[in-house]
Amino acid sequence: MAEDSEDEKQETTLERIKSVSAYIEELIFTTGEHPECELKTTWMRASPYHKAEFIKDIQSTANSFIPNNKEKYIVVGADAKTREIIGCDPLEFDEAPIRQLLESHLDSVPTFERGNHT
Repeated sequence: MAEDSEDEKQETTLERIKSVSAYIEELIFTTGEHPECELKTTWMRASPYHKAEFIKDIQSTANSFIPNNKEKYIVVGADAKTREIIGCDPLEFDEAPIRQLLESHLDSVPTFERGNHT
């Protein structure tokens, strides 16, 4: 019976969430905002103006000069000036309505996933 090598093991969802959360937290505390990571204290979508800004933020992050094979992050609930994690209500960022909003305004929706920091 062949044993799985370290390279062949698939990362579980929980392992991915933990590693991404740790990476983002370290990025916030050591670097702050960067083309790879945009920090927002809030991210409103109630008015047409805020919806347009929301879409623009996602599109500009997707199109940043960071290579396409590298992940990019928009962190809601983090202060860019103080590099402090202040939190947000994750229920405000359900993936389905975000995807619908992007699909209604963009010809090509960037690949994205929503995560939760715990």
